Amino acid sequence: MNLLYIASPKSIHDAKWINHFAKMHRVIVICMKGEEIGSRLDQKIPIHAILPTRYPLLNLIKRIQIVDQIKIILRENKIDLVHSIFCYPNSLWAYHTGISNHIITTRGSDILIEYNQKYSKPKNIHELISFALLKFITRKAFRKAKFVTSTSQGQQKVIQQFISDPDKLWLIRTGVDIHEFPYGPGKGKSSGLPIRIFSPRAMRPIYNIEIIIKGVALLQSHYSGKQLVELVLLNYQTNSEYFNTIKNLLKELNLENSVTIMDSLTTNELIDQFHQSDLVVMIPRSDGTPISGIEAMLCKKPLILGNLPYDNDLFNLESVWKIPEFTAEALFLKMLEILTLSEGEKNLKLEKASLLAHSHGDLKAQLKKFEALYEKVLAPS
Repeated sequence: MNLLYIASPKSIHDAKWINHFAKMHRVIVICMKGEEIGSRLDQKIPIHAILPTRYPLLNLIKRIQIVDQIKIILRENKIDLVHSIFCYPNSLWAYHTGISNHIITTRGSDILIEYNQKYSKPKNIHELISFALLKFITRKAFRKAKFVTSTSQGQQKVIQQFISDPDKLWLIRTGVDIHEFPYGPGKGKSSGLPIRIFSPRAMRPIYNIEIIIKGVALLQSHYSGKQLVELVLLNYQTNSEYFNTIKNLLKELNLENSVTIMDSLTTNELIDQFHQSDLVVMIPRSDGTPISGIEAMLCKKPLILGNLPYDNDLFNLESVWKIPEFTAEALFLKMLEILTLSEGEKNLKLEKASLLAHSHGDLKAQLKKFEALYEKVLAPS
């Protein structure tokens, strides 16, 4: 099978899928210019970095030029199937080529924010026209695709607005390599250390980092020096302006010595951060099926989420804790609630969380679904 992915070679999640299928099939990747730098793909996989960083919605000539290049790659490599990972703009490029064997995967923000929210309030007539055209093309792309996969049920609800055939829509999660997370009792911290709170999502506004910081400040104030509190943040995908906003907030709240900002971590370093933490907090404004949430559950660490419509088979009230609203006060109270639970009460929930993560978040099981889907697309009609 000759597969072409329109995806990001820099994405650790895209790379896991693509590298897996490259072991069994001939694989080629098309991406945006610059995305080949820092690629996580196996070196043997050819990468064509030909896509512009901005989709030329109103520049028809530019769009035709790019589509012609993609068509040449499809023809010269005798591509059997195109898999677009991420709706914008990857699925649109595949749609423009006219290829019939096309699978689209949405990951979360592309369909929950870009489609469902971002374009709902145009500021002027130009945006109104642009957004209407973009939605029109997106709907056409989804309807023409053979199948659309999503990593959460919430994404599927959005896509169901314009795909009437339920058999076209598959739930296939990104998945975690559960073998990297030893099954059994989670490792604990050494006693006597500060309460450690880990925020494993990127430092970006969508992840409500300011609320997490303010919630930790309230927790630190609650203990009044009787117990130290530490917060670990990850500095990746963070622009300089927002980074400065966070630094200024830490200074304002006198948390500079209580917060550690780390760069992107290796898998082993990430697992170590989970194990060294007492609480894991992620409260984004919008979310799909967070991989880092599944990882926290595998490590048997209390996970606090926002009150979003997460997939109930994974993130339910028997496996995670949820804040009722996106406020520092609500987060503080939830952290305090967990920290004052008995070990038996807490461990009962963490055991359930670990079992659910193993059942519904296994990378190998999700990849088998894709293999079956590929075969289904190419099966003789």
